[in-house]
Amino acid sequence: MKLNRLVLLIFSFTLLAFLVYFSDVKGIVETLVKANIFYVILAFLSMLGAMFSRVFRWKVMLDHLNQHTSLLNIWKVYVTGAYLSTFTPARSGDPIKALLFKKATGKSFSKALPTLLVERMGDFVASVSIALVGLFFLKEEMFLIDFFKLAIMVYVVLFSIFLYSFSSTKRLKRILGVLKKLFFFVKQLKDPNKINHFSTIASVSVKQLKDLKLLVKVMIFSFTCWIFEGFIVYFSFLSVGTSVSLLTSVLLTQMVTLISVLTFLPGSLGSFEVLLSLSMSKLESLSMSTSTAGVLIARTIGLWSYVIIGSLLLPTFKEKS
Repeated sequence: MKLNRLVLLIFSFTLLAFLVYFSDVKGIVETLVKANIFYVILAFLSMLGAMFSRVFRWKVMLDHLNQHTSLLNIWKVYVTGAYLSTFTPARSGDPIKALLFKKATGKSFSKALPTLLVERMGDFVASVSIALVGLFFLKEEMFLIDFFKLAIMVYVVLFSIFLYSFSSTKRLKRILGVLKKLFFFVKQLKDPNKINHFSTIASVSVKQLKDLKLLVKVMIFSFTCWIFEGFIVYFSFLSVGTSVSLLTSVLLTQMVTLISVLTFLPGSLGSFEVLLSLSMSKLESLSMSTSTAGVLIARTIGLWSYVIIGSLLLPTFKEKS
């Protein structure tokens, strides 16, 4: 593991430790022990709903590019990629998923990667649209509002760069020159010939993905998976004996996710938990121990389940030609 990633992970776990310590460790433990297993199961089922919404979304795009493979293969690649992405800053591990897809199926890396970028576009539109509703329904004095507005501006810039880059093969080559320094582990980005090949295929693939019916399906799956993410938080808080608002849970999850990703901590670990715990405590008038307990259950289900399943699946990957 690179030193900078190790430092970020240490910082993330330090944030978590501070959150738990200052939220009253004893109170958190007592709350977790009394958690209602029925609502924990509902939170887990919501996680599965979010997971398979993402898996079906990716399959729809891959099938559109004639990169056909089984749903089981896509599930294995997606979950394992999500696990590995947990340890990359700002969840920037999409090239890893494309590499795993090539390794598992023998199909095109160059065609798989654009689908993941379009997926990110769908996530951007869906999560921002849901979160913007929060500006009208959540209290104006909430401290996240200003951070959220700043995050939106950053995402708009990044989204514009994405559209600008993939609309031209030449521009994409220049962007890849920058990306190869960030994603040093992707061998395809080190070879100039492969960059030229990838740029051509990726640009063509993106044009093929500009299909209205396809994009509508992508957006439906995108909205579905992010609403399920809100349900994970909602049921997790119900499990610790609170009566939080479903609307608040869904809207706040999107706002916190958008902000925490920009901290560039691996998997938003630490930043997500701190922001959501503080926000829920303030908006729903909860004690910090109860709020933190709810968030820890939500993250155990929504994040660490991917880590556990993905770590078990990773050794099963075999190279296919």
